Amino acid sequence: MDVLKVLGGILSLSFGIYYTRKQLLIFKRKEQDELGFDIKGLGAGVCFIMIGMSMILSSL
Repeated sequence: MDVLKVLGGILSLSFGIYYTRKQLLIFKRKEQDELGFDIKGLGAGVCFIMIGMSMILSSL
């Protein structure tokens, strides 16, 4: 079970970093994505990072 927690944590962490970086680049260029400026998307990316870190650290 710990292996699944670590893999899920790594996947969640990598997706969170990717999504947060994507949103920050959009804000930096002052462009809008398909739905406009998505503040909720930035928050979701940060939440994915936190969930991934907690899953990895709880399995150690």
